[in-house]
Amino acid sequence: MDLLDERERAQAARFRFPHLADAYVVAHAALRSILARWTAQRPQELAFEYNDFGKPRIAAGDAPVFSLSHTQGAALCAVAPSGEIGVDIERQRPLAHEDLVARFFSPAEIRQFGALAPASREAGFFAGWTRKEAYIKAKGLGLSIPLNSFSVDLAPAPEPALYASDWNAQDTARFRLWDLAAGAGYSAALAYSGPCGGPPMRHEWLPDSNPVRGGKG
Repeated sequence: MDLLDERERAQAARFRFPHLADAYVVAHAALRSILARWTAQRPQELAFEYNDFGKPRIAAGDAPVFSLSHTQGAALCAVAPSGEIGVDIERQRPLAHEDLVARFFSPAEIRQFGALAPASREAGFFAGWTRKEAYIKAKGLGLSIPLNSFSVDLAPAPEPALYASDWNAQDTARFRLWDLAAGAGYSAALAYSGPCGGPPMRHEWLPDSNPVRGGKG
């Protein structure tokens, strides 16, 4: 909690259940610790600015871009030197997948979902949902971008495609998508528009023995 700023502490206090507040605090403290290594600042000294839709960025000129997502029992953050970046992680669980697809997926995605074998539809739903959420988070415009206004692959793929966008057709060429290995029972995806020489590097975060120190890493 000592690493968080006033806005983050206020958000943590709004959770009704302690385990949700704890998850929020750990995820945001971890994010600050990771960004501190990129910026050579102390985690608690990082200052964030927020756009009109709540997407944060570091309040500094030449700072890295980042995205954070957390769900039941896990969290992911993505960091890059520049560009637009978004990450999403979801715990796989029984849902009314067909209803959610009908409400939020594009016509092309609905057709692709219907063509999947019944045994593959849950995996296809979570693959599509995390890919779509990662793109939305990268754009930083919240649900002002309707989820059904763009289309992603639903089938398993190491580098799936954003293959159509009524909202911004240029994004189909600008953005790359990756599925991320997030452990058994989780689905995760990354969307990124910046320069990239290959797939993202994955690291496991462990608490620093002296997290208030900061520094390069």
